[in-house]
Amino acid sequence: CLDEAKALLRCCAQVDEVATLPVTWLSIACNSPTTLNSGESVEDFCRLVEDTYALSTEKVLIGVNCTHPQYVSSILNIFADHCHTTRRFVAYPNRGDPWDTDAHAYVDDPVLSMQLDDDFVQHARHWVGECPQLCIVGGCCRTHPALISRLCQTVNSIK
Repeated sequence: CLDEAKALLRCCAQVDEVATLPVTWLSIACNSPTTLNSGESVEDFCRLVEDTYALSTEKVLIGVNCTHPQYVSSILNIFADHCHTTRRFVAYPNRGDPWDTDAHAYVDDPVLSMQLDDDFVQHARHWVGECPQLCIVGGCCRTHPALISRLCQTVNSIK
């Protein structure tokens, strides 16, 4: 949520006052192409990052994590439209697996799993190809070593 982002940005500013802030990133988790899980807007997050403490665009990256991969392109576009042109971005969404609310678990289907892997790699190809500010790409929930290997090969073939 924005209050958490504000607190973390304040910490970054305080560290930068007394020492050299290392490269850091602040990421958000979203439940739609425009909305954080908290219900706040991605645009408001961008305004907070850009306006609050004027932290270096080279030291403070922003990102999206633990979000359905189909939302990432839109979120990166919002970042690009509302952040300084030299700010760099990070994307490490989840794989997009459906959740079974009755079983309280991810749906485990080998055919679906292969399709989700393929979809994830295709999404990543688009993010990297369309967003020059994107500098770190990865995955969180339900990504696995073989998928990360495919992701690495895809990213390296584009960059």
